[in-house]
Amino acid sequence: MHFGKGMLATSDHTFTADTLFSALFQQAIHSIGVISADQLLDDAKERSFVMSDAFPFFGDDFFIPKPIVHIQSKKQGDSVDKKAFKKMNYIRERQLVKFFEGNINPHSEGALLNNIGEYHVREQVRIPRGSRAIENPDPYNVGLFKFAPQAGLYIDLQFKDDYNIEPVLQLIEYIGYVGIGGKRSNGMGQFCIEVNESASEIDKTTEALKAQTIWLMLSGGFPNENEEINMEAAEFAVEKRTGFVASDSYSEHPLRKRDFVLFKSGSCFREPFWGDVFDVGGRGTHPVYRYAVPYWREVSYV
Repeated sequence: MHFGKGMLATSDHTFTADTLFSALFQQAIHSIGVISADQLLDDAKERSFVMSDAFPFFGDDFFIPKPIVHIQSKKQGDSVDKKAFKKMNYIRERQLVKFFEGNINPHSEGALLNNIGEYHVREQVRIPRGSRAIENPDPYNVGLFKFAPQAGLYIDLQFKDDYNIEPVLQLIEYIGYVGIGGKRSNGMGQFCIEVNESASEIDKTTEALKAQTIWLMLSGGFPNENEEINMEAAEFAVEKRTGFVASDSYSEHPLRKRDFVLFKSGSCFREPFWGDVFDVGGRGTHPVYRYAVPYWREVSYV
């Protein structure tokens, strides 16, 4: 799979909920009889279903983003551990309690994450049009990530009790055939889905934690125009979304989406907010949507 990180020769190994929603919306337009794109949009705005970002797993170990909170480690003065902890981007769900207790081992967590796969660079050739094109090939490199046999990505999909989630799952399955991310015409980004309805391990571990409660974001999000969010004791990071509109009917020439800044997955708040799906289009012929409905996990800890 290929997910751009600013350069064609590099790739990320995960994707975000807003990337998946964009793919769902496009697929709904072309998949007659499943669910309309307008209905999908309304359902997302109403939080009838909520999606997390895609996170890695290896075997029975499911990773979540390291919560953006200040944790006092039990190992004081160990600069090597502190540097390893700072570099750590993910922790296993089952290690959440130890994380908040300051007892997590950043070296072992990082080593486990290294098992999920490898980055590769594939050399490809662009042949310009013209009678002498074959004599002037234009080579370039494409970064990609290949998962190990027992590894892959998972998303958490939460929905209301009375909501029919099957059309959304069907769209995700269709996306697996065509792929997600970049360089899909080269066969990248294709996947198969497996639905697991069991409760997440993180829900089980919180039973042992009673003192404080935070709300952990497992997808990027941003409050709607009618919300005032509680920033007291919030610890967060933000990231900017940008890019070109992927629609042939939007304009005669490629146009960029409006830049959009949202709170990053892993951010922590004392109270949750609703979020929204925002129009980030501009001078084109139709709206362009950015999904910013956060997936929340309530976490209680000592």
